[in-house]
Amino acid sequence: MRAPRQSRRFTVVIPTRERCDTLEYSLRTLTEQPYPHLEIIVSDNDSADATRDVVRANGDPRIRYINTGRRLSMSGNWEFALAHVTEGWVTFLGDDDGLVPNCFERVNEIVDRTGVRAIKSTYGQYVWPEFLPDSAGSLEVPLGKGFSVRSCQKALALVLRGRTSYTTLPMVYNGGFVDLEAVRAAMFSDRFFLSCIPDVFSAIALSNTLDRYAYSYEPFSINGASRHSIGASQFSIGSGSNSAVAKFQLESDIPFHPSIPLTQDGKYPPSLHALVYESCAQFKEVYPQTLTISPDEQLEVILHGAGNHREAIRSWAESFAKLHGIDFEKIAHRCLTGTKKVQFHDLEARFKALASVRLENRDTEIKTILGATARAAAELRSRRYSATAKSLNRLMHKFIRPQ
Repeated sequence: MRAPRQSRRFTVVIPTRERCDTLEYSLRTLTEQPYPHLEIIVSDNDSADATRDVVRANGDPRIRYINTGRRLSMSGNWEFALAHVTEGWVTFLGDDDGLVPNCFERVNEIVDRTGVRAIKSTYGQYVWPEFLPDSAGSLEVPLGKGFSVRSCQKALALVLRGRTSYTTLPMVYNGGFVDLEAVRAAMFSDRFFLSCIPDVFSAIALSNTLDRYAYSYEPFSINGASRHSIGASQFSIGSGSNSAVAKFQLESDIPFHPSIPLTQDGKYPPSLHALVYESCAQFKEVYPQTLTISPDEQLEVILHGAGNHREAIRSWAESFAKLHGIDFEKIAHRCLTGTKKVQFHDLEARFKALASVRLENRDTEIKTILGATARAAAELRSRRYSATAKSLNRLMHKFIRPQ
């Protein structure tokens, strides 16, 4: 029998380290929601700043502060925090990100109607004022409504063929909520995060161990890009210091999979799909019968999605091709001539842009992620569900619906 609406327990985990300036407002996107069956775990990775004081000052009894006691890698901190989750559903929230008001009620409604054990939503994008001056304070909000039930295997296959992003998969991050028992079922030797990129790995692990999940076209979370953001540091062009990603890689205790070489200067390749492939390779190490991955196809997808990192990726790709005995020039030529699968991915991106509202700082003066989530909720309430958003929903459901 399904649990009655609003009776589920949710645990939101915020792994953090020395980011008390943004943590304060990310935490408030949770504590200003009245949902009663909520626990908020702040997992402090041995911070030397005012992190503990910021958490204490909030005063919400639903918060539980834990401290690693020593510096851990990102995956280590996530694993440490996950071990403190005891029941219900779990999601991880970045310490410069936020959850949209009433998201817990919406998750409950979808679970009541579908019985799924994992839900992923689309998400908005917010740029903190001190980051990327040309976009500082901007907010992009998807205007979709409703949800679809998707096949995990089909969704993952589309990701590996370059036809959609890994962020559409079931995961414990970026608007992803998962039944804790489903997470535990995907563990290997009492560990869940078996890659140095824990959010990506969660998507690969859950897509291989669950049959289906629900995807919400209404955003449950807003992704914040700040000077602390590892992803923004890794992939943004001209964003200033890349110290966040440098520290992240230096402290990682899980080696990058040997089938995916590092760049010439010893860094992770600047490709999201390369990180997806790395997590797949790590998962296949412990569950060898689950995935069939073609290095040739993965290289083609990586090259085609290189974007502004094209030169850096080309140099890295030559090393990848040599490692796997691949004819690099043949793959590169196929990328230049274009393929149907990449055209689909590009079409999806265009639909998403058209089905969103973008608010510039001069129009909004949004100073924090707390303001961004509140404004996102207001936009979702006031704007009509566009025909473009409906078209995108139908397009994606056609390819990923379960049998």
